[in-house]
Amino acid sequence: MPTSTTRQILIVEDSPDTVAILQAVLQKAGYTVHTAEDGRRALEMLRQRKVDPGMAILDIQLPGMSGYELCEELQAHSDWAMIPVVFLTGSEQRENRLRAFQLGAVGFLNKPVISESLLEQVQKAFEVRRQWMESFTPEPVSEAPDPDQPEKPRASRTQPLALEQVLQRQAASTGPLPPIPARQIQARSTGPLQATSGQLRPDVQNQLPIHVPDTRTGALRAHDAVTHPTGANAGQGSFAGLVTALSDELGKEPLPGIAPETLYDQALHWAVTSGDLAAKVASYTGLPLLHAIQPEQVRLGVLPVPFCRKYQVVPFSTHDQQLAFAIPHPFLLEVNDVIRRYPGAVRYIADPALILSLFEGGEIRKPQAARTGNVPAVPTALPEMSELMDELQTRYANVVEEITTPLEAEELPELEGASASDAPMIRLVNQLIDEAYRLRASDIHIDPWEEAVLVRYRIDGNLKDMHVLKPPSLIQPMVARIKIMANLNISERRLPQDGRIVFKHFSRKGPDVDLRVATSPMNFGEKVVMRLLDKQKTTLPLEALGISARNLELYRLVLKSPYGMILHVGPTGSGKSMTLYSALNELSRPDINIMTAEDPIEYTLPRINQLQVHPEIGLTFARALRAYLRQDPDVILVGEIRDGETAHIAVEAALTGHLLLSTLHTNDAPSTLMRLLEMGIEPFMISPSVLMICAQRLVRRLCTRCREPYAATPLEKRQLGLYNDTRQTLYRPGGCEHCGGEGYYGRVGVHELMVPNERLRTALAEPGMNSEKLKRMAVFEGMTTLYWDAMDKVRQGLTSVSEALAKVQPDEFDSRPSWWQQGN
Repeated sequence: MPTSTTRQILIVEDSPDTVAILQAVLQKAGYTVHTAEDGRRALEMLRQRKVDPGMAILDIQLPGMSGYELCEELQAHSDWAMIPVVFLTGSEQRENRLRAFQLGAVGFLNKPVISESLLEQVQKAFEVRRQWMESFTPEPVSEAPDPDQPEKPRASRTQPLALEQVLQRQAASTGPLPPIPARQIQARSTGPLQATSGQLRPDVQNQLPIHVPDTRTGALRAHDAVTHPTGANAGQGSFAGLVTALSDELGKEPLPGIAPETLYDQALHWAVTSGDLAAKVASYTGLPLLHAIQPEQVRLGVLPVPFCRKYQVVPFSTHDQQLAFAIPHPFLLEVNDVIRRYPGAVRYIADPALILSLFEGGEIRKPQAARTGNVPAVPTALPEMSELMDELQTRYANVVEEITTPLEAEELPELEGASASDAPMIRLVNQLIDEAYRLRASDIHIDPWEEAVLVRYRIDGNLKDMHVLKPPSLIQPMVARIKIMANLNISERRLPQDGRIVFKHFSRKGPDVDLRVATSPMNFGEKVVMRLLDKQKTTLPLEALGISARNLELYRLVLKSPYGMILHVGPTGSGKSMTLYSALNELSRPDINIMTAEDPIEYTLPRINQLQVHPEIGLTFARALRAYLRQDPDVILVGEIRDGETAHIAVEAALTGHLLLSTLHTNDAPSTLMRLLEMGIEPFMISPSVLMICAQRLVRRLCTRCREPYAATPLEKRQLGLYNDTRQTLYRPGGCEHCGGEGYYGRVGVHELMVPNERLRTALAEPGMNSEKLKRMAVFEGMTTLYWDAMDKVRQGLTSVSEALAKVQPDEFDSRPSWWQQGN
């Protein structure tokens, strides 16, 4: 049996000399020392209960599994999460300190180790463990009292909560803190951010001039410094009073079910940023507002990291080295109970985005750059955007917020101007397009709300909130300006419209991009989506699209066929068009005639005849395809097979000596054959015409500058089809300036290629055949499914497990390809 936990230390270090020094000093001080040369051996000792340490000293640079990864394993295990960790490193850099906080370490030791520093860190670690055990471990249950004996007085100290109790309290039978019914919020205040008594507190009065949120653009005008309250009642006030004050100031009742845990989920509903909401919480409670936390300010070992993550609490040191806590609001009982155990500690209100950035990424000073999960973080507007909003606020503040109200006659010449200096609305639209291009956005979404206009950009496949514009009546002139640029009917607001913008015609200095525009009538106005088509981008070679070497060889072999049909399938935004353009570019040569029918023409290619379909005048894909058959084509591209008529003509073209490429909206390759059957194509026509079906998706590519390696967990090994004893290094997103704190930069394709052979063609005509049976047969014949191609890219470090699973669904049967099982 191991000795007492209070004197046991586990050292994980691969240098025998360092181990000998540490062991000699600690044993002389009366500690029992256990050693392991790597993380795998340390975990094995813990699982076999050969050691029950009171603390652990981990070298960061360990072979196989780093000290960071080993610390994560300890934190993830309920029996080891309370073991304080001290990292052994060559240098205590700022990023190492932040990483240590994220993993729950309590200190650093620099090499070469000094005896005094070693003993000081060890003593600190054991003291931290004692505090954790007292604060988060329940006291032993006392025996039943003797009724004949007088009852002893109870201790005044609050009974500590177990860590598991703290983390699971909301899931207990009592449920989460109940929402506040509207009927219970009766004390309506008469001004912004007032206490429930209805009078503005002096400390709040002193706070209000400091934090002035610019609600027009979501920008927060405040200094990047900590401001302090002047009143004595800092931190007082009820949650109900806060909700009342916010509702009065913002003029809108909260969504049903509001509770302290969901306060910041209301930010977008109230049309404010999470930073603005944090400033209002600070003003109401009288607590100081924190704008930034430097990594060197973070205090290690004060609270267990699982607790900090759960309740978004960050212990840190102020400039005068006083212990302080950054919290989103002071209305959680669990957090207040814990902070109360640290007399003299100061509470600061911080944007949850700022707090989460310390847990999830590197050094991120401003909350706008953080990955915030379900907490909306709307970036601060550019200076020129703020100036524009001042002009627009004055111009459109009194416009009636009614979607049927026509534009004033004098507004039309203003919106039709071509110069960026003519009108603020023209400059606003141009700047949004220019900003989206610089941020690598593929789409711009302009959403009309009841209280504001929300502008979002789709970057690397994910939509991000960018600007909250007020007043909401801005949606009318914005949509009118975009319609003028796209040559659409500005008076038609009841029907969806599609158009195209050549941005160079409206901005001399802007990027050379075209925009595909789509408008739709919504509840509070017309929604606009603009797809950016960069004319400077050339088609990428097939190798750059992420097609694996196995699939690329097969794809190019089929592409050389003189006739037949090649189909690319997948949802909107899965990269089908780019792959088809790359294929056409590879086919293009002087001795063949290539003709395309597209909607829209996204990129102009040399030596290729491209036609834009216009269904409104009868120029459909089917009609264009019929015309092409009389113009001596060798290769035909049809943008999309949308109906049975187009499908029939496409199959006939493939059977009469033409190579035809097109797209379909289906989930995977086998279901495409069933989709053609549903369109009325006979099996005997599908079998000889379809050469290949390529299903594809796009997953975000990990940023190569900040991706973080780690050892695959047992669950991830099962998802990867690996044995439990297999050592597999995977990568997860980090966060740096290059990728904007996201951890991802760009996207890479995931592909599933099915080339029907004789067995599949015969099975297609069998009664009762379905896509699941076809998929099993295709896998048996050697097809690699989307899932395993995605897992291959995870194993290569191109993307993360979570990103792959978010885009690709696991197969319902064991579809591992033979090359995967062979480890190739």
